[in-house]
Amino acid sequence: MPETLTNTKASVARGDDEHERLRCCMVLPAYNEARALAAVVARIPAWVTGIIVVDDASTDDTLSVAQSLTDPRVTVLHHDDNRGVGGAMVTGYRAALEVGYDVVVKMDADDQMDADELPALVRPIELGMAEYTKGNRFRRTGRPKGMPRMRWLASSSTASRATTSLRTTCSYGST
Repeated sequence: MPETLTNTKASVARGDDEHERLRCCMVLPAYNEARALAAVVARIPAWVTGIIVVDDASTDDTLSVAQSLTDPRVTVLHHDDNRGVGGAMVTGYRAALEVGYDVVVKMDADDQMDADELPALVRPIELGMAEYTKGNRFRRTGRPKGMPRMRWLASSSTASRATTSLRTTCSYGST
């Protein structure tokens, strides 16, 4: 049966692991995330074939936690100097491209993002409906504990506009 938008929505809603035909890599920029990192990696679905943790000169035990992970999909990269999340993302993306992954997903290592949402982000790319997708970590959870209200308002507003724009462009997903 040919893939249709309705079938796609249904497979994403069910969480089908149809993404196995893509080589998907998760990039995890990590700065002082020793407490959350192992739990984040443990929740990454099996169909994600590579995980690149980029320790951005953490001052806690993030690097040693990353190096102690036993998941064979994990590659650990380390910055001697802090380059910020953007620099860590660039390092991770470059490494993923060198390996030749089909799709690269970035998720923060602070455990504020839900790995169960990955199928909804990857599926439109797999189907050629989008070249880029962006999730909204605040859609269901609201403001994370400890996040300043103004930062949350700015982040959630930007993510909502980007998600709406992608949905309109791709005619995909519910608003």
